Amino acid sequence: MSDSKSSRSSYNRYSVAFKMKVVEEVENGIISAEAARKLYNIPGQTSIAEWVEKYGINQRINKAVYVM
Repeated sequence: MSDSKSSRSSYNRYSVAFKMKVVEEVENGIISAEAARKLYNIPGQTSIAEWVEKYGINQRINKAVYVM
């Protein structure tokens, strides 16, 4: 019999604010993506790269806010 809890993959959820903080540090050259991954104990190899793609400066630059 195997333990069902150990066979399930687990993942962490991070807040958008935390992701944006990590992305800002990486984009500003304060820390490398790999160093940030180790510092903040982020297990995913591609998580930070995906965050940069989603929350990075290139994504924020093309958004406009309209007040109606």
